[in-house]
Amino acid sequence: MKSHLLPKILLLIVLIFVGLHCFFRLKILFFYSSDIGGIEQYPTAIIQQLMLGIPLYNDPEIVPFRVVQLMPLYYKIAAFTGNLLHIDPNEPYQVLILSRSFSLICNILTLFFLYLIIKKHLFIHFNIALSLSLFFFFLLREWYFSRSDSLYILLHIISLYNFIFFLKSTKKQHLLFACVFGMLAFFTKQAGAMILIYMFVVLFLEKKYTNLMLFSVINCSLFLLFFQIFIGFENIFLWYKNNILGLRTGFDSGFYTAMFRYKGNFYIIGWLVLAFFMLKKYFFSSKSLEKNLVIGSIVAFLFAIITGAKNGASFNHWTELWIFTFLLLSTYLSENSNPKIYTFAPILLLFFATAITMTYSYYASIYTARKWRTDEPYRYESQRKVANYIKNNLAIKENEYIYTTFRDFLDLFLPKNTCAIHKDMIVFLHTPKTFLYPELFPKLQKNAAKYVVTSNTIKSEFLMDTEIIDTVNYKKIITIDDNYTIFELK
Repeated sequence: MKSHLLPKILLLIVLIFVGLHCFFRLKILFFYSSDIGGIEQYPTAIIQQLMLGIPLYNDPEIVPFRVVQLMPLYYKIAAFTGNLLHIDPNEPYQVLILSRSFSLICNILTLFFLYLIIKKHLFIHFNIALSLSLFFFFLLREWYFSRSDSLYILLHIISLYNFIFFLKSTKKQHLLFACVFGMLAFFTKQAGAMILIYMFVVLFLEKKYTNLMLFSVINCSLFLLFFQIFIGFENIFLWYKNNILGLRTGFDSGFYTAMFRYKGNFYIIGWLVLAFFMLKKYFFSSKSLEKNLVIGSIVAFLFAIITGAKNGASFNHWTELWIFTFLLLSTYLSENSNPKIYTFAPILLLFFATAITMTYSYYASIYTARKWRTDEPYRYESQRKVANYIKNNLAIKENEYIYTTFRDFLDLFLPKNTCAIHKDMIVFLHTPKTFLYPELFPKLQKNAAKYVVTSNTIKSEFLMDTEIIDTVNYKKIITIDDNYTIFELK
């Protein structure tokens, strides 16, 4: 096979599989499922509360125990858009479609800016530049479908784009833009600190102390400005309790072995090997760009290792490493405009294997295994019936609460009346001796809810529910659709 055909074959493979993934993503927009792998109930509930005028950060130690562990930008943009489009915040399905659509737009823009970096800064051949940028679509897993991660990674890429511009031109406006988008990434998700740390390390190691001073002043000013705009200093204590204390969920050693046992993610080993060899090749490079991309790879890897230790962490911690690996790979390919078969074939094989693996993973986990279910619209309407019964027949008031541990649509149908502990805290709060668990926060109020709703469709959580109601005085009110039972606490 002629070596000049390899980039065309690569592009053809990528286009075929990207087409499949686009089809999947468009279908996913309209799934009734409240969780396609990114715990979508959580961002949906936050968008709802903002659309309903409920403050973003509340005291998690008092009823209704709302915890928002992430920074505000994604949710505020989504809520603003929802109100602009007159979306009903009491219709969770509409809010789900809004969030998924917003995330998909962010994903597409991410691919575009990655392409701009590869094409403009690395002067790589069109076929390879387009292949690399489109291929990144495969690595945007379920947590980029309807969460703040989608906006975060877009802002991360735009910040990197401007910072590379600055390193090549030394024009201060590009450093300013890099800082602005980097800080916006931080105010979308705390992981945005990674791009700011990377820029700081590069400026420090290159001994650009004047620029480092300017960088520090700009970011301190931006932090204060954005904090006041998006959060407000009057809410600093609540922000601390949500964003700092709310992330205190312990150490999870399983993160470091998950890549070897997590179904559908064996491709990650190949990418780690590729990242290692790219880093090894350019570690002692005398060229400024290659050296700085190596620094980025090291910072991203260390950041993934450190932050991945948090209980509940997932593979999105590797995405930043893949970005720098892609750019180093692009650098290598730009230096070898007509690469030999023996150097290009392993890359082509890795791309093909990843495309196959990811396509199978999407199909198996999202469609056949659990997400292409005919009962989802039924469950949605069944839980709407429960919510309507609570609102109309029981005439629940705004300051009265129901409690349910199953993370589904019911709490989204009653956004002002649900009393629920966040998923990352249930493990620490659950004890069968009390209702609403005073273990993590000492001020948690016992018997805070007026009603408990159980669902025997979710066995593990039904057991937790029955443990709860067996420890308090209650009376059974009604069972709806043979699945959902409402209890009133005495």
